Amino acid sequence: MNENRYRLSRVARIVRRGAEGDAHAEREGVGFYDHWDSDIANFDAFFAGVLKPFKSIGEYVASNYEKRKGQLIGVEFGGPARKLFQDLNVENIFSHSAGFVLRDHRSEAEKHQDIERHHEVVESDVFFKDGAHELSWRSVEKWFSEHGRPDLIIERMVQGIDLIRRPDLFAAIVSRWHAVLSDDGTMLVEVPKVFTAGQLAKLQQIFEQSPKFADSELKFDFGSTHKTMLIRRRKEVGTI
Repeated sequence: MNENRYRLSRVARIVRRGAEGDAHAEREGVGFYDHWDSDIANFDAFFAGVLKPFKSIGEYVASNYEKRKGQLIGVEFGGPARKLFQDLNVENIFSHSAGFVLRDHRSEAEKHQDIERHHEVVESDVFFKDGAHELSWRSVEKWFSEHGRPDLIIERMVQGIDLIRRPDLFAAIVSRWHAVLSDDGTMLVEVPKVFTAGQLAKLQQIFEQSPKFADSELKFDFGSTHKTMLIRRRKEVGTI
């Protein structure tokens, strides 16, 4: 078998099984990372390259999901998302929102405020099924089972994303996120900034050739300061 074909088939197997057991996880330095509670302007600037022609996340959501106003579920992986969804949800587009982090740093007053806004901050590991410090992906799955599959997933991390040093492992983790995304849902994804040009090219090839993402629109922006992706699922409701 041609060596390149072998590599692609191996990558496909990793993506198909969704990093089962996370046997290939690079875990050096895994611990409790700090996070920032950034406002919407910060996220808009970060994902500007893949949001075009829309000028903001709010404009994108309003244009594409107007008919489901008041019913959407939005989450952030790797941040508390308190300011994010406070800004995004001024017109009550989202029924529930959540931020998934390794540690919840909120005060009691902030927790009470979030209850009133139907927002939660959940301690979990969005990377691994058996994650750091007894946290895991299962906490995320539990939240989705209670509230429904998310229509908007945003992943942007201060530093944790750069623990993922291999394109095939990153693609497998994103595949797990994509599997819980709602029909016609959208993901805005930060790509590890440590990836080289060659790794970025390989990553794009993995996504474009994987059957896992055959139902989705893919947009890549690897040339800007921020390396990002947009994934929008297009499969009709009830077919997943």
